[in-house]
Amino acid sequence: MWYGTVQRFGPGDVNMVEDLTGKGHTTAAIGDEPRVFISIPLA
Repeated sequence: MWYGTVQRFGPGDVNMVEDLTGKGHTTAAIGDEPRVFISIPLA
């Protein structure tokens, strides 16, 4: 398990999150550029 880690993603990066239980994730946009985020459940 990774606790307290920081991962940075740039434009065009894709992130697949597989943990569906627990306390979840905290995300933040860095800088002044708007961020577009899409979440697609794969069930």
